[in-house]
Amino acid sequence: MEASHGHAHRYRKRAGHASQRYIEHLGVHPGEKVTVDKLPDGRIEVRAERAAGKISDAFNILKSAKGPSLSIEQMNKIAARGWAGKL
Repeated sequence: MEASHGHAHRYRKRAGHASQRYIEHLGVHPGEKVTVDKLPDGRIEVRAERAAGKISDAFNILKSAKGPSLSIEQMNKIAARGWAGKL
């Protein structure tokens, strides 16, 4: 008998008192994911999912190789046109 595959769940702040203690022990905050595995002997295993990368991986994600980066004002204008359906 094999363990079932883990299912990721987002933690919501409405956990009960006992659950809250376990969530705090895992170091999980609202919006973060936990994985729950059902083990063959009737137990469950709960793990906090940790981010795979570093925050610095997101730096320069919008940088263009073809020219200068857009200013905040330019990005806001483009976003406003998109929301208005003008793109």
